[in-house]
Amino acid sequence: MIRLLHKKLQAGALQYTLFISVLILLLISSFITLTYLQQLFKGQTDAKIQCIQNAAMGFDYFSTHLIPYNQEELVTLDENIKSDLLLERTAWGFFDILKVTSTIKNTKHEKIGLTGGYLAEKPALYLKDLNNALVIVGDAKIVGTTFLPKKLIKSGNIAGNSYYGGQLVYGSTFTSTKQLPKLKNKETIENLAQGIINESNLESIELYEGLDELHSFNEPTKIYQQYGVIDLYDIKLSGNFIIQADSVITVSKTALLADIILVAPTIIIKPGVRGNFQAFASEAIEVGENCLLDYPTTLVVSKNPNTTIDTTNETVTPLFIKSNTTIKGVIAYLDAEDKSNYFSQLFISENTHITGEVYCEKNLELLGTIYGSVYTSSFIAKQAGSVYLNHLYNGQILQNRLPQQYVGLSIEASIPKVVKWLY
Repeated sequence: MIRLLHKKLQAGALQYTLFISVLILLLISSFITLTYLQQLFKGQTDAKIQCIQNAAMGFDYFSTHLIPYNQEELVTLDENIKSDLLLERTAWGFFDILKVTSTIKNTKHEKIGLTGGYLAEKPALYLKDLNNALVIVGDAKIVGTTFLPKKLIKSGNIAGNSYYGGQLVYGSTFTSTKQLPKLKNKETIENLAQGIINESNLESIELYEGLDELHSFNEPTKIYQQYGVIDLYDIKLSGNFIIQADSVITVSKTALLADIILVAPTIIIKPGVRGNFQAFASEAIEVGENCLLDYPTTLVVSKNPNTTIDTTNETVTPLFIKSNTTIKGVIAYLDAEDKSNYFSQLFISENTHITGEVYCEKNLELLGTIYGSVYTSSFIAKQAGSVYLNHLYNGQILQNRLPQQYVGLSIEASIPKVVKWLY
C-alpha cells in the first residue's frame, strides 16, 4: 500500500514538472515572439517616419531644382536600403502641384502640395518706369520697400485734396526698370485664360443643383464644360475640379467652392460669395460687394489679342472689384499690348482689402487697401471729372501687414514653396 502511494506521488511530481516545463517554454516562446514583433513594428515605424521626413525633403529639393511639367523625376537617397523619391510636377492654375512619393523598401508615403513663389524680401510697390513720377494724394500710404521710376515720387492735389501723410514713402526707395518682374509661368497662365487646358487625364462630369462633392488631387481631374452660360448655385465643390464655359460663368453666394478652377471669357462673382478658387478670364472678371474670398484665391484676366471687347474704353474695366470685399491671394491683369490708354484695366474699390499680391500690366486704379505687394505699369485716378495719370489717390499699400510666410506669385527672384497641402 505504501509502495503504491509512493509510485503515485512520483507520477504526480513528474506530471507537475512537465506542466511547469511546458508553461516556462510557452512563456519563453511568447517573450521571444513579442520581442520579435516589437522589433518588427519598430522597424516599420522607423521606416514610416523616415519616409515622411524624406517626403518633406522632396519639397526642399523642388525649391532648388527645376522639374519639367508632367514628367516624373526619380531621386535616389540611399541605394543600400532602397530609399528614393519620385517627384511629379503639374500646373494647377496660377500655381503648381508637386506630388512626392517617398519609398524605403516596401514602405511608401505620399504627399501632395500646392506650390507658388516665395520672396524673403517682398516689396510694397514695383512701379514700371514709364518716365513718369508717382504722385500720391489724399490718404494714400505706402509702407515698405518701393521701386519707382528714377526714385521719383511727389505729393499732389486733386480737387482741393492734397497729400495728408507725414512722409512720401514709409520705407526704402529704389529705382525700377522699364519692365515689371517677369512671371515664370506666364505662358501657362495665358493659355488657361484663353481656354486652353493642357490636362491629359480628364473625366467629364455633370453638374446639378444640390451636388456636394470633394474630389482628391490623387485622382484624375473632373471637368464640366458647357457652351453658353454656366450658373453656379446651390452646389458645393471642393478639390480637383475644372469648370469651363465658352461665354460666361456666374458664381452665386449659394455656391460653395474650394480649390477649384473656373475658366471662361467672362466671370461674374455675385455679392456675398465666400470660398476660395482660381478664376481665369480672357475678357472680364467682376467681383461683387461683400465677398470673402480666402487664400489662395486667384483672379486673372489675360487679354485675348483677338477679343472684340475694347479694354481701353472708359465704360469697360476688365477686372473690377467692388466695395466691402476681402480677397486673400493673387489678382492679376495681363496684357502684352504696348498701346497706352487713360482708363483703368484693374479697379479696386474703396473699403476693399486685398491680402496678397496685385500684378497689373496696364493701369491700376486703387481706392482700397493692399496688405502686401503691388506690381503695376501705371496708376490712374479718375476724380472730379478728370483723369490723373500715375496718381495714387487714397489707396494704401501696407506690405508690413502681409504674413512673412506668404507664398504667391512665381516671379523671377522667387523660390518655390508650399502654398497649402492638398488632399
